[in-house]
Amino acid sequence: MANVDAKSDNGNLARNATDADSDTYWGANGRMPWIRCELEGASILREVQIAWTKGNDKRMRFQVQASPNGSTWTTIFDGRTSGEGANVESHNVTDTTTRWVRILVTGAVSNDSVIGISDLRFIGVPNAVELAAPEAVTATKTGS
Repeated sequence: MANVDAKSDNGNLARNATDADSDTYWGANGRMPWIRCELEGASILREVQIAWTKGNDKRMRFQVQASPNGSTWTTIFDGRTSGEGANVESHNVTDTTTRWVRILVTGAVSNDSVIGISDLRFIGVPNAVELAAPEAVTATKTGS
């Protein structure tokens, strides 16, 4: 991962979601928080794995969005958490070539207003490059 940031945090920074330590997390309050990750290069994204902090205490609605530039977003998954635990949940997404991925929380049902992700992983083909269509070759006849 080249970079990770978020719309906001509550002192628990965005990088905590990608540090492979389940004891740390990105946390945020407020309306429609998001966390955004820049991949090392254009990659084919197929699956997103998320462990939600206190995932057994709340159900959240969220979107996975992809972007080639970190500013124009396309939703490739729209769903809900299971609400059954704090373990990693896997979500298949529409296969997409992207450089940036954003998790946008669009709603939550719980008594706790903190949104948190302790583990965030992207599964697919890293640093994939889409091949351009081959150029047409025109044969020319030279001198006779």
